[in-house]
Amino acid sequence: YGTVVRPSADPRVEAGLQRTNKSHDRLQRFERRLRQFIDDAMTTQYGSDWPRKQLDPKLYEYWESKKQRAESSGGTLKFIEVADFTDYEMIICKKDHWREIFEVKFKKKESVRESLQRLHPIRLATMHARIVTKEDELYIIAEVTRLLSAIK
Repeated sequence: YGTVVRPSADPRVEAGLQRTNKSHDRLQRFERRLRQFIDDAMTTQYGSDWPRKQLDPKLYEYWESKKQRAESSGGTLKFIEVADFTDYEMIICKKDHWREIFEVKFKKKESVRESLQRLHPIRLATMHARIVTKEDELYIIAEVTRLLSAIK
């Protein structure tokens, strides 16, 4: 399509946008991998209807509503595909889920919480067209590497 929006004349802005785009790509790939891991683990432990059985009823209703809205324009989604980033911590760290599934992979609940909490504001920045700092980029690399190494 060619250039739709001209690059900034400021090289710092361009560097920031490139870093933000790279961060968005890393976080998107990570989140898709984490969702798949959670869905596979929960399905193995609780069956394919795990969202209805294992989520707080209000969260399940919210997911169901989001899923219906998303599917109204065509296609089908897995329930996990409508999860919010903050839902992953809640699912993984829930007492019975942690004990029965996730502890063996992650070892320390606090470590999972910290990683997801560090990533959350950076993820918000990438999704809302805010520039990701060099420090944020380092957090992404470190935290994503830590979490992905646990779920391999």
